[in-house]
Amino acid sequence: MTSPDIEAWAHIRDAVFEVVVLTQRGNDLWSLPTIPRELGDDWALPESPESEIRSHEAFGHSSITVSFNALTALAAVTGDKHPRSTNATLAAIETRRGRHGGYGSPSERMYDDTVNAVPRHTAMAAVAQLVFSAAADLAVHLQPSMKWLLDKQKKSGGWSYDWSRQSLRLGSQSTASAICALCLYAELPGAPREIVRRSSSAVAKAYAGLLRCECDGVWQGKDDGVPERFEVRDAAFVIRLLRLADRSGTLSRMISDDSETIEDLVARLSGRLRQAGWPATRDSTAPDVIASISVLHLMGETGGRASLDDELLHSVEQAILATWRNGELAARMTAWDWQCLALLAAQRAGPMDATAIRNANARLASVRSAWLSRKLRTADLTRLDVTARESLTFAMTEGRGLRKRSARERLAVAAKRLGKLTVEHVWAMIVGLVVLLLSYQFFGQNLPDFLRDMLTGE
Repeated sequence: MTSPDIEAWAHIRDAVFEVVVLTQRGNDLWSLPTIPRELGDDWALPESPESEIRSHEAFGHSSITVSFNALTALAAVTGDKHPRSTNATLAAIETRRGRHGGYGSPSERMYDDTVNAVPRHTAMAAVAQLVFSAAADLAVHLQPSMKWLLDKQKKSGGWSYDWSRQSLRLGSQSTASAICALCLYAELPGAPREIVRRSSSAVAKAYAGLLRCECDGVWQGKDDGVPERFEVRDAAFVIRLLRLADRSGTLSRMISDDSETIEDLVARLSGRLRQAGWPATRDSTAPDVIASISVLHLMGETGGRASLDDELLHSVEQAILATWRNGELAARMTAWDWQCLALLAAQRAGPMDATAIRNANARLASVRSAWLSRKLRTADLTRLDVTARESLTFAMTEGRGLRKRSARERLAVAAKRLGKLTVEHVWAMIVGLVVLLLSYQFFGQNLPDFLRDMLTGE
């Protein structure tokens, strides 16, 4: 990669860092919508309890999956395995835990619990803790969650998005996240043998089920509450989860020897590459920059890059950079896409240096404080990267934006303030006169001559 390209990726990395940090919600979870189109997606199965819960949220929704991805992005950009937001985010995730160990969105409608626990939320909550938590008692703490997951596995092998709708086919993200959670949990020194034994059998069945519904490295997104236009992008996340599950070879040991490997999935997904990028869906062929960001990062992580033509990969990178420079990319990216771009930029340019991180955090903390206290001003936004400014304005003002006052409105505000000051002055004068009268009443002979004459009329 040429030096100008590295500089471009470094600029993207720094700008995207701002977006990831400032799209963390006030409850310490992610994600805030960054474009209007994102508001139209529930990211849940239609007519499911989760979809109903999310339909009542005013602006986007808090997501355990997106929060995990955000922490992963921050770890890559800063080079810190435990980013500064980690503890607060894990604590916020813990508030989404139900009585039986399942995790989900808070709901007053559930008759037997305080959350609408579903497999993917439970699995991703466990993965987030297994990757980022430094707690020593994770094996004990997560044991009910692992048992809950194992009990909710479908007979076909995987997990559906909403376990209460057993007629649905397995969801690719729900299944991959459960596989990942069970594999990472099995690596814990104190993991109960019975849970590990059950996990081994469950993972083998789930992996086989995942392969059965895969087509050239891609799965149907609609079975997992994912809009179909993101099928290829989210296939990259499914494979990322499988890679994480196999970070110590655990997944490979649990599946059968004659199963297709993760590298086989990567190879089939890489085969979808067209000139200048990967398509957005299973059935499309036109290159899509959003899909290309996630898949290109995956190729760099897994070694799939070696099987692809360097010139073709370079053309994909140049297409992403060109779309960033002309402003089109920022106008299309969801909060998730900003996080994936952070992963790719950090992969290409390396992490930020410590001084840059410290300075950025101080500046962003000031902007975040103004936003959370509802005192965000235009001046705060001018401190942000110009490419990211529009997306962050949309996110932090809940789509309303900061309206600029006209000259007449500014004069009206000034007059109102002047009127307020005048009233205060009048009250001060009245209080002063009362004090003078009382002083004359009790200490009249000691008042200066001009004041005594003024009060007596002499």
